[in-house]
Amino acid sequence: MQFPVILLYNKYPTNSSLWKIDNYEQFLAKRRKLIAKEINNFMEGLIKNSNSEKEKTEDKLEKLIEKGESNKIEFKSTLRWNIYAERMDKNIEHSVLKTIAAFLNTDGGSLIIGIDDEKKALGLEMDKFENHDAMLLHLMNIVKDRIGAKFTRFFDINIEKYKGKEVLYLDCRPGLVPAYVKHNNQEKFYIRTGPSTTELSVSEIHEYIQQRFY
Repeated sequence: MQFPVILLYNKYPTNSSLWKIDNYEQFLAKRRKLIAKEINNFMEGLIKNSNSEKEKTEDKLEKLIEKGESNKIEFKSTLRWNIYAERMDKNIEHSVLKTIAAFLNTDGGSLIIGIDDEKKALGLEMDKFENHDAMLLHLMNIVKDRIGAKFTRFFDINIEKYKGKEVLYLDCRPGLVPAYVKHNNQEKFYIRTGPSTTELSVSEIHEYIQQRFY
Protein backbone atom coordinates (compact mmCIF):
# COMPACT_ATOMS: atom_id res chain seq x y z
CA MET A 1 0.00 0.00 0.00
CA GLN A 2 3.01 2.37 0.31
CA PHE A 3 3.48 2.93 -3.42
CA PRO A 4 -0.02 4.40 -4.04
CA VAL A 5 0.36 6.73 -1.03
CA ILE A 6 3.68 8.10 -2.31
CA LEU A 7 2.15 8.44 -5.76
CA LEU A 8 -0.72 10.52 -4.38
CA TYR A 9 1.62 12.88 -2.55
CA ASN A 10 3.41 13.58 -5.83
CA LYS A 11 0.20 14.13 -7.84
CA TYR A 12 -0.04 17.82 -8.78
CA PRO A 13 -1.81 19.63 -11.67
CA THR A 14 0.53 20.08 -14.64
CA ASN A 15 -1.01 23.46 -15.50
CA SER A 16 1.51 25.89 -13.97
CA SER A 17 -1.05 28.71 -13.89
CA LEU A 18 -2.79 26.87 -11.05
CA TRP A 19 0.35 27.06 -8.92
CA LYS A 20 -0.24 30.73 -8.14
CA ILE A 21 -1.70 31.67 -4.74
CA ASP A 22 -4.62 33.43 -6.40
CA ASN A 23 -5.66 30.15 -8.01
CA TYR A 24 -5.16 28.00 -4.89
CA GLU A 25 -8.81 26.85 -4.69
CA GLN A 26 -8.73 25.81 -8.35
CA PHE A 27 -5.43 24.05 -7.68
CA LEU A 28 -6.99 22.03 -4.84
CA ALA A 29 -10.06 21.15 -6.89
CA LYS A 30 -7.90 19.94 -9.79
CA ARG A 31 -5.64 17.99 -7.45
CA ARG A 32 -8.64 16.28 -5.80
CA LYS A 33 -9.77 15.06 -9.22
CA LEU A 34 -6.30 13.71 -10.01
CA ILE A 35 -6.09 11.90 -6.65
CA ALA A 36 -9.59 10.45 -7.08
CA LYS A 37 -8.62 9.20 -10.53
CA GLU A 38 -5.46 7.52 -9.15
CA ILE A 39 -7.41 5.88 -6.32
CA ASN A 40 -10.02 4.56 -8.75
CA ASN A 41 -7.32 3.19 -11.05
CA PHE A 42 -5.61 1.53 -8.09
CA MET A 43 -8.83 -0.05 -6.80
CA GLU A 44 -9.78 -1.28 -10.28
CA GLY A 45 -6.35 -2.89 -10.49
CA LEU A 46 -6.87 -4.65 -7.15
CA ILE A 47 -10.29 -5.96 -8.26
CA LYS A 48 -8.89 -7.13 -11.60
CA ASN A 49 -5.98 -8.93 -9.86
CA SER A 50 -8.37 -10.47 -7.32
CA ASN A 51 -10.66 -11.78 -10.06
CA SER A 52 -7.67 -13.09 -11.99
CA GLU A 53 -6.36 -14.97 -8.93
CA LYS A 54 -9.85 -16.38 -8.29
CA GLU A 55 -10.07 -17.65 -11.85
CA LYS A 56 -6.62 -19.24 -11.55
CA THR A 57 -7.64 -20.99 -8.31
CA GLU A 58 -10.90 -22.29 -9.82
CA ASP A 59 -9.03 -23.51 -12.90
CA LYS A 60 -6.42 -25.23 -10.73
CA LEU A 61 -9.13 -26.91 -8.62
CA GLU A 62 -11.00 -28.13 -11.70
CA LYS A 63 -7.84 -29.66 -13.17
CA LEU A 64 -7.07 -31.27 -9.81
CA ILE A 65 -10.52 -32.84 -9.56
CA GLU A 66 -10.43 -34.06 -13.16
CA LYS A 67 -7.30 -36.07 -12.33
CA GLY A 68 -9.36 -38.18 -9.92
CA GLU A 69 -8.35 -39.69 -6.59
CA SER A 70 -4.73 -40.71 -6.11
CA ASN A 71 -2.08 -40.93 -3.41
CA LYS A 72 -2.28 -37.12 -3.14
CA ILE A 73 -5.94 -36.41 -3.93
CA GLU A 74 -9.01 -37.52 -1.94
CA PHE A 75 -12.70 -36.65 -2.37
CA LYS A 76 -15.26 -36.67 0.44
CA SER A 77 -18.98 -36.15 -0.08
CA THR A 78 -19.44 -34.56 3.35
CA LEU A 79 -17.58 -33.64 6.52
CA ARG A 80 -20.02 -35.08 9.07
CA TRP A 81 -23.29 -36.11 7.37
CA ASN A 82 -24.06 -39.74 6.55
CA ILE A 83 -25.86 -39.51 3.21
CA TYR A 84 -27.33 -43.02 3.41
CA ALA A 85 -28.46 -42.94 7.06
CA GLU A 86 -29.41 -39.26 6.77
CA ARG A 87 -27.88 -38.22 10.08
CA MET A 88 -24.74 -36.82 11.66
CA ASP A 89 -22.07 -39.49 11.86
CA LYS A 90 -18.80 -39.34 13.83
CA ASN A 91 -17.41 -42.06 11.56
CA ILE A 92 -17.64 -39.64 8.63
CA GLU A 93 -15.60 -37.10 10.58
CA HIS A 94 -13.11 -39.81 11.47
CA SER A 95 -12.72 -40.67 7.79
CA VAL A 96 -11.83 -37.04 7.05
CA LEU A 97 -9.32 -36.93 9.91
CA LYS A 98 -7.75 -40.20 8.73
CA THR A 99 -7.12 -38.66 5.32
CA ILE A 100 -5.56 -35.50 6.77
CA ALA A 101 -3.28 -37.51 9.07
CA ALA A 102 -2.30 -39.80 6.20
CA PHE A 103 -1.33 -36.79 4.06
CA LEU A 104 0.72 -35.41 6.97
CA ASN A 105 2.46 -38.75 7.44
CA THR A 106 3.18 -39.33 3.75
CA ASP A 107 3.78 -36.74 1.04
CA GLY A 108 0.99 -34.24 1.62
CA GLY A 109 -2.06 -33.92 -0.62
CA SER A 110 -5.39 -32.30 -1.38
CA LEU A 111 -8.67 -33.13 0.36
CA ILE A 112 -11.83 -31.86 -1.31
CA ILE A 113 -15.13 -32.06 0.59
CA GLY A 114 -18.36 -31.70 -1.35
CA ILE A 115 -17.31 -34.01 -4.22
CA ASP A 116 -18.29 -37.68 -4.51
CA ASP A 117 -16.12 -40.53 -5.81
CA GLU A 118 -17.47 -39.98 -9.33
CA LYS A 119 -16.24 -36.37 -9.26
CA LYS A 120 -19.80 -35.06 -9.04
CA ALA A 121 -20.15 -31.69 -7.29
CA LEU A 122 -22.49 -32.08 -4.29
CA GLY A 123 -21.75 -28.83 -2.48
CA LEU A 124 -21.60 -28.28 1.27
CA GLU A 125 -25.29 -27.90 2.12
CA MET A 126 -25.79 -31.47 3.38
CA ASP A 127 -23.46 -30.91 6.33
CA LYS A 128 -26.02 -28.40 7.66
CA PHE A 129 -23.64 -25.80 9.06
CA GLU A 130 -24.99 -22.34 9.78
CA ASN A 131 -22.43 -20.84 7.39
CA HIS A 132 -19.06 -21.62 5.85
CA ASP A 133 -17.15 -20.03 8.74
CA ALA A 134 -18.88 -22.42 11.14
CA MET A 135 -17.84 -25.37 8.95
CA LEU A 136 -14.21 -24.25 8.77
CA LEU A 137 -14.13 -23.65 12.53
CA HIS A 138 -15.61 -27.10 13.20
CA LEU A 139 -13.00 -28.79 11.02
CA MET A 140 -10.15 -26.90 12.68
CA ASN A 141 -11.49 -27.78 16.13
CA ILE A 142 -11.72 -31.52 15.48
CA VAL A 143 -8.23 -31.50 13.94
CA LYS A 144 -6.85 -29.72 17.01
CA ASP A 145 -8.71 -32.05 19.37
CA ARG A 146 -8.01 -35.38 17.68
CA ILE A 147 -4.76 -34.89 15.72
CA GLY A 148 -3.13 -31.90 17.40
CA ALA A 149 -3.08 -28.11 17.12
CA LYS A 150 0.58 -28.12 16.02
CA PHE A 151 -0.39 -29.77 12.73
CA THR A 152 -2.80 -27.04 11.60
CA ARG A 153 0.11 -24.97 10.28
CA PHE A 154 0.74 -27.64 7.65
CA PHE A 155 -2.47 -27.06 5.72
CA ASP A 156 -4.58 -24.31 4.20
CA ILE A 157 -8.38 -24.46 3.93
CA ASN A 158 -10.60 -22.48 1.57
CA ILE A 159 -14.14 -22.60 0.21
CA GLU A 160 -13.96 -22.73 -3.60
CA LYS A 161 -16.38 -22.97 -6.52
CA TYR A 162 -16.62 -26.08 -8.68
CA LYS A 163 -19.31 -26.49 -11.36
CA GLY A 164 -21.65 -24.08 -9.65
CA LYS A 165 -21.22 -25.66 -6.20
CA GLU A 166 -19.12 -24.57 -3.25
CA VAL A 167 -16.62 -27.13 -1.99
CA LEU A 168 -14.09 -27.19 0.82
CA TYR A 169 -10.52 -27.41 -0.45
CA LEU A 170 -7.79 -28.43 2.03
CA ASP A 171 -4.21 -28.33 0.75
CA CYS A 172 -1.93 -30.29 3.09
CA ARG A 173 1.87 -30.32 3.25
CA PRO A 174 3.92 -33.23 4.63
CA GLY A 175 4.33 -33.09 8.41
CA LEU A 176 7.68 -32.98 10.18
CA VAL A 177 6.69 -35.38 12.98
CA PRO A 178 4.29 -38.37 13.11
CA ALA A 179 0.57 -37.51 13.26
CA TYR A 180 -1.81 -39.82 15.16
CA VAL A 181 -5.60 -39.71 15.21
CA LYS A 182 -7.42 -40.20 18.51
CA HIS A 183 -10.34 -42.59 18.04
CA ASN A 184 -12.28 -44.59 20.67
CA ASN A 185 -9.65 -43.88 23.33
CA GLN A 186 -6.86 -45.10 21.06
CA GLU A 187 -4.31 -43.44 18.81
CA LYS A 188 -4.27 -44.63 15.19
CA PHE A 189 -1.55 -44.08 12.60
CA TYR A 190 -2.37 -43.74 8.89
CA ILE A 191 -0.49 -43.31 5.62
CA ARG A 192 -1.46 -43.00 1.96
CA THR A 193 -1.09 -46.09 -0.19
CA GLY A 194 -2.18 -45.15 -3.69
CA PRO A 195 -5.70 -43.64 -3.61
CA SER A 196 -6.39 -45.21 -0.20
CA THR A 197 -5.73 -44.43 3.45
CA THR A 198 -4.12 -47.33 5.29
CA GLU A 199 -3.78 -47.95 9.03
CA LEU A 200 -0.42 -49.38 10.11
CA SER A 201 0.09 -51.94 12.85
CA VAL A 202 2.32 -51.17 15.86
CA SER A 203 5.32 -52.96 14.35
CA GLU A 204 4.79 -51.27 10.98
CA ILE A 205 4.52 -47.84 12.60
CA HIS A 206 7.96 -48.08 14.18
CA GLU A 207 9.65 -49.09 10.94
CA TYR A 208 7.77 -46.49 8.90
CA ILE A 209 8.60 -43.64 11.29
CA GLN A 210 12.29 -44.59 11.22
CA GLN A 211 12.28 -44.39 7.44
CA ARG A 212 10.01 -41.38 6.98
CA PHE A 213 10.91 -39.01 9.82
CA TYR A 214 14.50 -39.84 10.84
